Amino acid sequence: MFDIVLTNERIEAIRARLTELVRIGAYKQAPPLSLTDLSKLEANFGVTLPGELQIFLTHVQSGSAGPGDGLFVCADREPLPRRSRPFPFDDRVAQQISRARLDGTDPWASAELPDEEEDDAWPPGPGFVPIAHHGCGVCDVIVTVGDQRGFIWCCDMNWCPCFNADGKGLAFLDWYEDWLDRKTLT
Repeated sequence: MFDIVLTNERIEAIRARLTELVRIGAYKQAPPLSLTDLSKLEANFGVTLPGELQIFLTHVQSGSAGPGDGLFVCADREPLPRRSRPFPFDDRVAQQISRARLDGTDPWASAELPDEEEDDAWPPGPGFVPIAHHGCGVCDVIVTVGDQRGFIWCCDMNWCPCFNADGKGLAFLDWYEDWLDRKTLT
């Protein structure tokens, strides 16, 4: 669950910062989705998107300006039943990976997808929707089903949660604001 008042304040701040990036020609953005279009997108995925992403898609933009090659939340060519199954990694796994990476005991710590969850789709596995592509098959996804619902993970052959300097997992708005912070500093 998220705080709707705080979320709305963050959305307004993101919108203002993004408008400036678009104004100076750094990025383009797709218009927000209508609630009807959001419902169609979720029906296609077979899942309800996490609240922060729903608000972002309907109040800020539906794609383009964002991390990697840009934010994209596109309908599947054909519905993938795997999207409604739980994401295979839980809070414990996320914390183990972030701790190992932060304390330096294993700077490349990641989680390998269980064999039974392997499939031919990319990125492979259940319980998420891709939201950004960084090239060479590296994708960021938002978890839609399971303990990590609402958090961002990166798939680069194996899986790693996206987290801040304190090891706290990044939910959608944290992840997007982190990208904006890096863009406005460069």
